[in-house]
Parts: sequence; structure tokens; C-alpha cells
Amino acid sequence: MREYKFRAWDKENKVMEDWESLLEQPAHHLFTRDDLLLMQFTGLKDKNGKEIYEADILRIVTEDGKEIEAVCEFGVARRTMGSGWEVDIPSFYFRRGDGLKSFPIVKNWAGKHDLEIIEVIGNIWENGDLLKESK
Repeated sequence: MREYKFRAWDKENKVMEDWESLLEQPAHHLFTRDDLLLMQFTGLKDKNGKEIYEADILRIVTEDGKEIEAVCEFGVARRTMGSGWEVDIPSFYFRRGDGLKSFPIVKNWAGKHDLEIIEVIGNIWENGDLLKESK
């Protein structure tokens, strides 16, 4: 069963509101307030058990020690399949600094889960300076 949760960036007060504080507000306020940017929980957790939300900044350390930063987004990612067909996949994905959109793999060729190498290090609203592309 998928868990539906949100958090919101309060643009006016420059603070992140968590799920519990959002639940205390009337539901119609969440969708009519121009000062709130809602972000959905992906249903995934990083290597430390931290929930991954839209707009989170992720650090991915590859097997060769290379560090990659990516931002969690929701949208459509186009993929070319082995047959040459192009498909549009609507889902959460991780957008790297070079623009590549990737998806967490449940089990890769080495028998590992990508979430074992992904760590949430912040979000674009509070920690945008962590992104190399913004420097």
C-alpha cells in the first residue's frame, strides 16, 4: 500500500512545513494558498531510512567513488527502449546536473538496490547551494 504524504515550502516565511502541520490546516487551504509549494513523498527512503520527497537533493556515490548530485522531480521522462521504441514514463525520477533523468533500480547487475547508494542531503529550497549546477 502506497503511503501518501506531503510537505510544503512556505514561500512567505521561508520554512518547510511537515506533514503533521499540514494536516492541522483545512484541506482547501493547502490547495488555494499561493504561498505554499506542495511536494509529495515518493514512497522511497534513502540509505539512512530518510524519506525522499520531490525537490530533495540527493547524493549518489557510484562504485568507483564518483559523487553525483540529483534532484527528485515528478514528471515525464522519455526513454528509448532496446527495440528502438521511445516511451514516455510519468513518475518520480532523479534529474542530474547534466539533465539526465534516471530512475532508482530495484536490483542492479551487482545485486544491489540503488537506494543503498542514495542519500538525501537537503532540498532545493533550503539547501540550493548544495547543487554544483547552481554554483
